[in-house]
Formats: sequence, structure tokens, C-alpha cells
Amino acid sequence: MERMFKKNSVLMFPLFFIVLLTGCPVLSKGVEVTLTIPEFPEPLKGKIADAYFNVTYFGPGGSEISSVYPSGTESITLAGLKKNNTPYVLYPVIMCKGSPVIFSPAGGIYPLDTRIDKNGIRLKLSWEHGLEADIFRKLMEQNVDTATINLKRLYVEVDNLDIGNPWLLDKVYIAEKLSGGSFRKTYLKKLPVYSVNVPAADGEWVMNNPFSRIYTVKGDMEGISLNLTSGFFTLIELKSLKYINISVDASGGYVTVQHIPLSRPGKFLIYNKDDKSRIIL
Repeated sequence: MERMFKKNSVLMFPLFFIVLLTGCPVLSKGVEVTLTIPEFPEPLKGKIADAYFNVTYFGPGGSEISSVYPSGTESITLAGLKKNNTPYVLYPVIMCKGSPVIFSPAGGIYPLDTRIDKNGIRLKLSWEHGLEADIFRKLMEQNVDTATINLKRLYVEVDNLDIGNPWLLDKVYIAEKLSGGSFRKTYLKKLPVYSVNVPAADGEWVMNNPFSRIYTVKGDMEGISLNLTSGFFTLIELKSLKYINISVDASGGYVTVQHIPLSRPGKFLIYNKDDKSRIIL
């Protein structure tokens, strides 16, 4: 690698290619990239119809920009920041009984996830790397220089965990450790997981996570058994688009809130796991 960048050998590489690899603003602070929008992975592929999606990225001046695009958009061309390890994050949104439900995002990071073809620079967004892109977005919001972090090794180590759902990792802890500008495998800390049982009507239900399985509920079942980290989640019934919000605290206690079709619209049933209480609002 040292020989490649000696004074004489550097002239063998096109200037454009060198700028892409280094992120160095030799020509300008901006770079035009075309994002490719991924389909949901199995088993959600073809099951989820997003109403729209939000793309968050950093513009040529370094400011964070959020843009909304309609369902069915296959690619988006943007002018982004030309800097190593700059994230692009896509949040799918579906409408459930008039309420927007946001899924965990897909993501990609410039320039590692890019390739060059006759149409320019293409950046591949993926669900597998949505976690890393979201973490880097948080870091850049806090003015952390992400350019020195070994992103390639971070990708490899997360992939090697083979946990099925990268969002089981503690992204707050990882971001805190990465803010020092380096990466170690020990930064990949898993969150505690709690058993949650959610009463639900008949149907096929999914979590607002691209790696969710499909939970089938029939009349003789008491509910849906889930293993969740602390945080806020939503269960969605695929046909009716009814939804149940779930809030899990740091000790595993949880509350569920679901829309129920009573005589008057807008009614909600709140279930508290700790005292088994049910309240209708």
C-alpha cells in the first residue's frame, strides 16, 4: 500500500478515483451520489407497503438534510458531503389507521458502499448496515470526526456476529466508544433482552423492524410472545393495519397501547404488565 502512493506512482490513478477513496475535498466539498433503494428482506418482502420514506444525509456544507420521497421511488440522486465515512440513512414510514409508523432504517456510508459506473457514483443502501449508518449519523450530529474510524472492520465484525437483527446491539454504547475515533471488537455490546407477551387480535403481525418475523395469531392464542430490548416498538397487523405500541423500560417492565374499535373512534386500550391493569382511554 505504501508503494501505491509514492510520488511517481500516484499519477497512475485518475484524480477522480483518488478523491472518491480519500474523501479529500480536492475539487469541491460536495459529491453527487445516487442512492439505490432496497426492498424489504424476507419474510417481509412484498408484505410491507411503505407510504413514503425519509432520507437523512449531510450536504456539501456539512449540514444535516432530511428529504421525503414517495413510495415506489427506486433511486435518488443527491449532492452530499465529500468526506470519508459520511452516512446516508433511509427511514421507511407506513400509515397505520392514519398514524405514521417508522421502521428501523436502511443505510449506506460514503465511500465504502459506493461503486462507479457510466452513470456516476452509486451508493448501495442496505438493511444490514442501517445500524452503522444511524450510529455515524448520530456521531456527525455531535461534530465527531468519523473519517478516522475503521468502518470496514466495523462492518465485518457486526456481520460476523450473525445475530439476525443488528438492532439488538447497544448503539448508544457503540457510538460513545467510536467517538474516540477508533474501533475495537469489544465495542459491540448486546442489549439485555426481555420477554414480553402482547395480547393481540387474530391476524398476521410484524414488528417495525426490517428483520422481523411474521407472528400469526389465531382465536385460541393468548397473545404474541416477543423478546425485546428496552425502548419503544410497534406491532402491525398486515391486513387491517391495526397497531400496538409497546414501551419497555430498562428493567423489563412494559406497557402496551393498542387502538380498539369501540362505539366511538379514537379509543385505546392500555395494558400495564407490572400490575396487569387495563385502562380504556
